[in-house]
Formats: sequence, structure tokens, C-alpha cells
Amino acid sequence: MSNYSLVIRDAAQQDAAKICRWYSNRSSNTEERFRKELLDSFFKIQEFPEAYFNVNSKSHFRRYLMDIFPYKIFYRIDGNLVIVVAIIHSSRSNRYIKSRLK
Repeated sequence: MSNYSLVIRDAAQQDAAKICRWYSNRSSNTEERFRKELLDSFFKIQEFPEAYFNVNSKSHFRRYLMDIFPYKIFYRIDGNLVIVVAIIHSSRSNRYIKSRLK
């Protein structure tokens, strides 16, 4: 059991919903696979939040790369909270990512 609680910000929930809709339009099986990997990713982040790449020491954001799907999950640690702020396709530019992490 983790010592951290996971909080998913509205923007990250909207990201997940948009991604799920996109995959659903292609294949319900693919959408289900994405949902499963996303939940598995959240579990890993919650269990070991400090294990993943620290994007910038000033901002304290960390990045988790999903295993199968090409998405990055951005989060920060605040005390015993792990706060997921964005789920972004790996092809997005650094400029876009920085704008989302403000």
C-alpha cells in the first residue's frame, strides 16, 4: 500500500477522456487496452512517484512514459499527494508541454 494519495486534475481527466474517445472511434478493444494501461500507469506512479524522470528541478514536475501507448503522464509530488496534471502525446513539442505545465 502506497504512502501517497493520487489526485488527477481536471485537465488530466479531460486529456484521458479525449484520448479514450479517439481510441473508441477506432476500436473499443484498443480503448479498453488504453484504459487498462492508464490505470496501471497511475498505480505505478502512486506506488513509486520519485522513481520517474524529474523534468525540471525548478518546477518539480515528473514524467512517466506509458509502456504501450505513446503518451507521457506529467505529475508533481506535494507532500503525500501525487498530482497528475497532464497526459500528453509523445509527439507534442516541448513548447506545448511547457505551456501545459504552467
